[in-house]
Parts: sequence; C-alpha cells; structure tokens
Amino acid sequence: MLSLEVTPSQEEYLPNQAMRLNVVIRNEGAEAVELADPEDSSAEQPAYGFMGPEYPSGKMTSRAAWTREQSGSEAPLPEPAKIRIEPGGAWEGAVPVRALLPLSTPGDYRVRAMLAFQDKRAVSPEKRLRVVAPRRPVSVHLGQGSRPLEIGEGEAMFLAKEDAATAVYVSRFSEKHPGIGEMGANAPIRRFAAGPKATDAGVPWTDAPFFAEMIRWVVWREGRNVEALANIASAPVSFALPFEPARLVRPPLHSAGGGLEVLALAADHKELAMVQFDDPDVAPKLAWRTTLPAAAVAITAIPGAQRYIAFAAKNDGGFDVYLSHFAAGGPPAPFQRVHIPEGAPLGAEPMAIAVEGGKVEVAVAAIGPDGRNCLLAQTWFDASGKPADPPKVTTFEGLEHRPVDAAVLLAASEGKIARREVAVTLEDKTVWRLGGANGASEIAIPGEAAHPLELAPGARVSYVLFFDPARGLRFEKLPN
Repeated sequence: MLSLEVTPSQEEYLPNQAMRLNVVIRNEGAEAVELADPEDSSAEQPAYGFMGPEYPSGKMTSRAAWTREQSGSEAPLPEPAKIRIEPGGAWEGAVPVRALLPLSTPGDYRVRAMLAFQDKRAVSPEKRLRVVAPRRPVSVHLGQGSRPLEIGEGEAMFLAKEDAATAVYVSRFSEKHPGIGEMGANAPIRRFAAGPKATDAGVPWTDAPFFAEMIRWVVWREGRNVEALANIASAPVSFALPFEPARLVRPPLHSAGGGLEVLALAADHKELAMVQFDDPDVAPKLAWRTTLPAAAVAITAIPGAQRYIAFAAKNDGGFDVYLSHFAAGGPPAPFQRVHIPEGAPLGAEPMAIAVEGGKVEVAVAAIGPDGRNCLLAQTWFDASGKPADPPKVTTFEGLEHRPVDAAVLLAASEGKIARREVAVTLEDKTVWRLGGANGASEIAIPGEAAHPLELAPGARVSYVLFFDPARGLRFEKLPN
C-alpha cells in the first residue's frame, strides 16, 4: 500500500515564478516497490490536478504529458528511471510546476496528485497555493559581465514588499533574439525573506562572463547591515558598517577570480568603505575606509584587476568628476578631478565607467542650468587615474517635460566601447533615449521604468528595464 503527499514549497507565488511541489511517497506495505522516478521528464505518474482561475474546470497533467506538449510530438518517450522504496520507507523529491503546466493567472488554486499502483490508487490530501499579481519592486538591479560573444546576459535582482518581510527575488536574463533586439527574463526565483526595511538591491558586475563564476552573489542593505547571499547558500552573510550609510554603491564588484567587494557611502556623502566577502562560510571584513575629497552626489565603480571608482560632486555652478582606482584589498589611490562648468548630475546613478585604449572614460548625465535640457559630460583619465583629454559636453534639447532620472551605459566589449547610451525619465514618467539620428526618442514601454533607471547592453542594441503590472519585470530595446 502506498500513500502520497504533495506540498507546494511556499504558499504564495508570482505569475510563472519558478516554484516546486515537494513529493513524498511512502511504502506502507510489506514488500519493496519499484516506480517510475517522479522527477523524470518521461514519468506518467504521479498525475497532478490543478483547479483555480486559470483552470476553472480543473487540469490533470504529468511530467510526461508536459514533455509531449512542449515537443509537439506523440512519439514514445524514453523509459523513465526507476526508484525503489523498501517496506516502511519513503521517497522524497521535488517537481517544478513549470514542468507540469503554466500558472500565470493570479488567484487561489487547489492542488492534488494521484498515483496508481497494482490496481489501487493513492490520492494526496488537497493543498492550496496562491498566485499573486506581480509586486512592484522597491529596489532592483541588473548584474552583468564581459560579453565575449556580444550577447547580453546577466541576472536581475529585485526586492518586493510582503506583509512582514521583503522578498528577495532573482531572475536570469539573456538576449534571445539579438537580430531583432529581444531580451528575455526567466521566471523569478524567491531566494530569501529579508527584513521589512531591506533596500539597495545589488548584483555584482564582473570582468569575466557573468555565469563563469561558480559562486555568485546578490546584495542588499538593512540599516547599517550589508547582507550578501551566495547562490550556494540558503541564508545571507551579514556585516555591520562602521557608519550610518546613505546607500550602497552600485554595482557591487566581483572581479575575476576574486571575492565580492561591496562599497558603501556614508550618510554625509563624504566617506566611503569597502566590505570584502570571500566565501559564504568565511566572516566578511572591512577592507578599507577613506574620506572623499568632496560630497558625492552620484557614485559608481567597475571591476577588474584595477578597480575604478568615480563620483560626481557639485562645485561652482557646475560639478566635478573624480576618479580613483584600487587593486584587490585596496586602499584606493588619491582621487583625481575634472571640472564641468555647468549643470548638475541627474538622479542618484547617472554615471558609467569604461576602459578603452588605455584610457578610462567616465560619463555623467546631467541637467542643464535651465532645468530642462540634458547634458552628457564625458571625461577621460589615463590608466593611472590622471586627467587626460579635455572633457566633452553634449547638450540635448527639446524635451517637453523636466527630466527627473537618468542612466548612462558605456556598452563595452573586448576593450572597446561599442555604444554610448543615455536614457532619461521625465516628470510625466515617459522614458527617452538621448542621441541617435533623432536627438531624443521616446521609448514605448507598457509599464513603468525601474528607478533608478537600469540599462543592459546587447549585441546590437541596448535595453531598458521596466515593470509591467501584468507580467512583472521586462526589457524594451532602445530605439535607434
């Protein structure tokens, strides 16, 4: 005699979120039994029944049924692997729901499974799960690496409020059709329940292909605590900062072959600290802290054998762009400065850094003195961090509303900058690409752009991240 139990891994899910059913089969008879492995894609059993908004009349399915449906073929499937359960023993495993059927319509669902064996049936007790509408992220970030094949890929992380916690979600993204400019994101995976005040989501940038590293991290902040969760761990490693922070610097850094490096900006915007996480099982440490030569209103960094930090500070009707560098363990070299005579950095993260031809370019999106026109200030430093060529300022006119946020992307690959992208959000919440043949082009997105703006490079085009109330996080290509 067999008994069967099927339990959703959690009670609530986002539409098409990666979820699983935990399956337990117990042998309550006097003899050992052999069954098809429930985790095998050719397994006809157990059969799973779902009833809810997407399937009001009920839907029965199995691993084998879904495999045939996805292949579009009725050809015989390979013989599934077998499991053996001894008398009094049990088998435990997990079946991904997306390997059974799509589950995208919000609402309450009932789940039950059935297993036939020797003219008898084992039916699991009914369980319930809820699919909730996509939650608007309170913080989101895109992690990326080098692109030897030019294709855009990386990992998105977002924080979403729950009743008494903040859920940490991750989702892999990749450029599915570079020729037509289509970036897709996998169903999000809920990794952890953080505290209710979690913020500053961060996915490290690396100077290697993003998925080449065995250990990958996601980062957030709770008050003074930096929380870092590795892909091989179930709980984060925590470090208490030595000061009250304004925010974590994005992106966090994961230089090839090294550990995780998280920069934090103090509440007075005049002090910077770097926390080093070498391994999920090793206590993190404060690698260094330093006083900045001016109050940073925008700041960013990039990984590499030589890491670069750049920040912008208001000064004399314009702003200054500062650059420093550090090697593994730091501390940073003295900051060097270039002055931009007019404008002010636009938003919290309007900067980008890239290295090309032995020079370091720092680009800053700014708002002009009139409060309406946008500027792109490009500055160059040599490899040691000293100012090189004179800065260049490009003005973009003709926007109908006041800009409130901006992002710059220096789409670099194999040591060359292929594209310089600037996008801005206006006070009417429309998003525009600056530059190109039209000077300024609106980006048609069926939702609301991430804040701060997030851009991702692809093979031929770049993409902006936005939130679709019906489908969650999505990408839209920038117009030419």
